[in-house]
Amino acid sequence: MPRRDQLKPLDTPTLIRMAEVPYIVWGDDESGFVNDLFYVLSKEMVLVTVTMPPGARFRSSDHFRAYFDTHECLYVLSGEYTCQDPETGEVKTARAGEMLFMPERRWHYGYNFGTEELRLLECIAPPTNQAALAHVPRPQSLVGVDLAATKNWPRAGEGISNLRVCRRTSALVCIVGDTHVFRAEVLASTERVSFAVLTMPPNGRSCDITFPYDVCYHGDKGRYYVQTPSTGDYFTGEAGDVVFIPSNTQHRLYNHSALPVQVLFGGAGDFGRVAAV
Repeated sequence: MPRRDQLKPLDTPTLIRMAEVPYIVWGDDESGFVNDLFYVLSKEMVLVTVTMPPGARFRSSDHFRAYFDTHECLYVLSGEYTCQDPETGEVKTARAGEMLFMPERRWHYGYNFGTEELRLLECIAPPTNQAALAHVPRPQSLVGVDLAATKNWPRAGEGISNLRVCRRTSALVCIVGDTHVFRAEVLASTERVSFAVLTMPPNGRSCDITFPYDVCYHGDKGRYYVQTPSTGDYFTGEAGDVVFIPSNTQHRLYNHSALPVQVLFGGAGDFGRVAAV
């Protein structure tokens, strides 16, 4: 089983098939264990699928510290994910089709209270640098209740809000392109990371699109195609497959079927910086 430091960073357009993704186990006896399917490691971003069986949890240890100087988008592919900030007592649960957004420099512990395996697509930008954060002490106590909220809940609705559950019903909806278009339901977009649910119309294609940062396309529903004219690549992706496109690489998305196709997008920057011609 490979370690993360043995993975080769990607820097060219690449198709990563789900069946070929390496498993990397994170954790130890103190922190608990999770399985990471490591799709993408580049200089700008990380894309992994975290899996946890029913009843599993992770916290932290001296060697495995759930504390990063990154923006994280955690999209639930199946099951449910409960996330706890052990310092503030803020706890949020995201279910299938929902995303949890987490800002930088927050401790977080995770739980699967459900009856099925949790599959969590995690988009992180920039890649974590654990050595630079080694001086940050672990929480000495575990807070499980947001005391700012319990004083008058739900009337006041006040509480800690570092963790955000993002749903498609409240997404920022965009139409990308002119002659050829697709819909983007943006669940998160910051200067560091973006995550969106893309819908390609039947027998549709995109314009030529370019992002000034690394991006990934994760198949969700249906078969999708990605073409990069400058390199001559034409990738066919199924559900669970990922296509990695490095920054400033012009590419096109295709749906050759008679039904809409849904693709999950993760990128290392503001979604509004897309160029579509």
